[in-house]
Amino acid sequence: MEYKYVKCLKFCPGGNIDCVLTEPIPCSINYFIQAFWMPIKHQIGEKLVFLPGVDRRRFSLFYNQIAAIGDVNLPSPEQIEFCKQDSEKIIDVALHHIDIIMEHLYCKEPHDDIVPLVDEYCPIKNIDDETITLNGRLPMQEQYFIKKYWTPVVDYHHARNKGIRFRIHFSEHGTKVSISAELCRYNAFRAKQGLPKYDNNAIVRPQLQAIMTDLADVILTAAFDYAEACREVMQKPAH
Repeated sequence: MEYKYVKCLKFCPGGNIDCVLTEPIPCSINYFIQAFWMPIKHQIGEKLVFLPGVDRRRFSLFYNQIAAIGDVNLPSPEQIEFCKQDSEKIIDVALHHIDIIMEHLYCKEPHDDIVPLVDEYCPIKNIDDETITLNGRLPMQEQYFIKKYWTPVVDYHHARNKGIRFRIHFSEHGTKVSISAELCRYNAFRAKQGLPKYDNNAIVRPQLQAIMTDLADVILTAAFDYAEACREVMQKPAH
């Protein structure tokens, strides 16, 4: 297990791994867990528990054998061997994700698929029709942005526009955020009548423009929230 920002100190197969980061997590641990770790956990399941250390450099990952093989009091040799191999595999996946996150957190210039985070004071570079171009990528996993910031916006507009589904899309390594519309109810009716489907975005462009305004606002809020999470620890240097 070799990573750029993560150093593994002690690994107990089927149990846990203790790690230290080469750089401290620049934001509060609570923010890091909610915005970065929890989306990782949703991808890999309930097999790992993230436990931060006393500073923002050290952390441990605990392998949950119950999630892997069930509540077994006396696991068989085969189950023990499975847990050893499975723990190494799932921990490697998690540490790989954490390493990439740290790259984004400390990136100053774009390279490969890694781009810097958006600037708090000017996160939006350009708005063109239904696409917002950012000056970096959002300071969180995209799943977290969708859950915390996008969902309230889209729920509000869905309630005001019955039969229309609005979607959000990320592209170009997270530096472009766009929205689209699908006229579900109307196109279903037209299909029954043998009519061609509507050009979705063109029909509901006024609604999309209203959503774009709200989307731009929550992008600004997301950038500010990350900056606030960083300011929380500025006076608490990592050990």
